[in-house]
Amino acid sequence: MITMNMAAPAPHHRCPPPDSPALRAQHGNQVATSTKTPPQAPGTARQRLLPALPTAADWDRHWRTGQGRLVTALEQDRFLRRVRPQPGTTALDIGCGTGKWTRNLASWGLSVTGFDFSSEALRQAQAFPHPRVEFRHWDFDDRATRLPGLPRGGLHLVTCRLSLEYLDTRQLLAHVARWLHPHGAFYALTRVADSDHAAVTAPPFTRMLRPAQLDAVLTHPLWRSAYHATVPPFTAIVLRSPCPADLPLRPR
Repeated sequence: MITMNMAAPAPHHRCPPPDSPALRAQHGNQVATSTKTPPQAPGTARQRLLPALPTAADWDRHWRTGQGRLVTALEQDRFLRRVRPQPGTTALDIGCGTGKWTRNLASWGLSVTGFDFSSEALRQAQAFPHPRVEFRHWDFDDRATRLPGLPRGGLHLVTCRLSLEYLDTRQLLAHVARWLHPHGAFYALTRVADSDHAAVTAPPFTRMLRPAQLDAVLTHPLWRSAYHATVPPFTAIVLRSPCPADLPLRPR
């Protein structure tokens, strides 16, 4: 737990040195003035395209129906072989829901904090306590990528199962890169639509990333390597070894 104050492998991407022109070009502090409409971040474009996100109250009603998130033996096996979580390390589970995956991480020897913004999901999660698990409320509606008090480089693993579709992926990955140890990993399980139309018409509790969104995740500039594998309808993503960059992002 954290102490706080409040389908085939994708290409590997090498980060340029922190003082290189390439990195400065990717993360420059200034953007030239232009009369043209500035490029939009993938997350921003997606939010305009897709229907409104479910609210915390919507999620509370959803979890009261008893619909959980299945964790299959296949996913667990592939996660353990690909991510190789180390007992005794610390992890964060974003969008933990009722905590089934969070408790799995703890059963493999990790100390885990699970975050969700549904009070009902957290109530159900806390009904099954584990000595290495803590659950905390996180309001996704309030600047979804801001988690105050997380130590820089203090986490070894961040997971995000079936929640990536509801977040600004570009900014989330930038923050996760700062939270993780230099050899840490980010794991996500997500649904990916085969077209923009499929993404737009997906039910609110089974949202999907657009193919362009998946590409943006896999080519995010702050990660040294990316892997993904698909077993329809799900795609598993593993990003490793975040680059040590502090400069603010700008649209690519």
